[in-house]
Amino acid sequence: MGFYEQKRDVLVVKQLAKYGMDMYLKSTTGIVFDAETGGSTGGTERSTLVRGLKYPVSRRGKDEIGKDVLDVYLSASGLTDVPTLSHRLQVGSKTYDITDIEPLEPGGVVVMYQLRVRVP
Repeated sequence: MGFYEQKRDVLVVKQLAKYGMDMYLKSTTGIVFDAETGGSTGGTERSTLVRGLKYPVSRRGKDEIGKDVLDVYLSASGLTDVPTLSHRLQVGSKTYDITDIEPLEPGGVVVMYQLRVRVP
């Protein structure tokens, strides 16, 4: 294990355990699009439990279409599903669309992911 993996697994996980909360990274696979009707059918939703920290108000405030956004930080330690823009993030009873993902990776090792999510 390298220096940054050790720092991530000790410091980041410890802080998120203390200040963070459980969230679910959700993805849907197997959707079939019907070009004639414009609808979609099928699909299996998968939820991955993650530990993250949510800021109530983003420093940037609104996205490009004027919707409120939040910054969320997810630990990369033990993450089995790397976040993508096609994922959604469930925090409590609310589900957010992910609009931006920024890996925080000193020394080339992903320590955390900073997600920008749109408030429903």
